[in-house]
Amino acid sequence: MESFEKLDAWKSAKELALKCYEITKLFPKEEQFSLTSQTRRAAISVVSNIAEALSRLSIKDQSYFFQMATGSLYELKAQFIIATELNFMKKTDLDIVSDSIIRTLKLINGYKRYLSSKNL
Repeated sequence: MESFEKLDAWKSAKELALKCYEITKLFPKEEQFSLTSQTRRAAISVVSNIAEALSRLSIKDQSYFFQMATGSLYELKAQFIIATELNFMKKTDLDIVSDSIIRTLKLINGYKRYLSSKNL
């Protein structure tokens, strides 16, 4: 079993989660239990699902958790777009996290292709 900490997709997701926490600290206090919390949960979900994928022995199970991580990345992007439109964060921060989301998606998809090639 591979160590999830060595996987580039996990490293990228972890950096994204840290950036998410940094950005959401600046959200209004009244958003603490709604958009702030939901955004942080989505970011943590990405990191957690990648880690959990590598704990699974079957390629089918691993692919499922990578798909869950992908869904959480899309959820995170939607939340950051809303936060930007509500002026809770800067457009430049949206650009930074969007780039990080794309990078993480590409790394996840690359690993999924690797899993598919092992399954042949």
